[in-house]
Amino acid sequence: MWNAPVDASGEHELILAVHTDSSSGQFCYTYRWHGIEHTVAPVIHMQRGEHFAIRIVNDIASQSPGENVPSTSIPPCKPMVMPKVPVQHWIGYLNHTTDDRFFRIKPLDTNLYLHGFEGPASEENIFLSTLSTPMHACEYHITIPRTQPPGTYVYHPHAHGAAQAEMAGGLVGV
Repeated sequence: MWNAPVDASGEHELILAVHTDSSSGQFCYTYRWHGIEHTVAPVIHMQRGEHFAIRIVNDIASQSPGENVPSTSIPPCKPMVMPKVPVQHWIGYLNHTTDDRFFRIKPLDTNLYLHGFEGPASEENIFLSTLSTPMHACEYHITIPRTQPPGTYVYHPHAHGAAQAEMAGGLVGV
């Protein structure tokens, strides 16, 4: 992954910390590259078959320890807790019925979704919660499938109930 730093387990790793600006309410990714801190979402260049790690660190409410510990110290993330809301039924295209639960929560949790990623869901679990560990960080180990079509893909948070506010607030990259 384009000369990314190597983590404690020996794989290339990008550490993306999610921050919020207290005055504007806007979100941003920050990361360090060759000793310089950047506050924009990095463009991630990958090749088919390449393997890398992305650590999402939740610094939304306060500074978490997840940025400054070895990758081997990050416990596995668990699924986020979903609020109990009533199921809504929708009749859509060709009278297809959709059952869904809509809810909004204050954007305090975050995670990662690689839009268009064709690898296994276990590598890119959209239900993980950065708040499920004491480090407030989730480590994603990704292998780009050899069958992945070339293209420009988008990554963004997928924390249910908060993703729309986080994406509109600035958490989107390619």
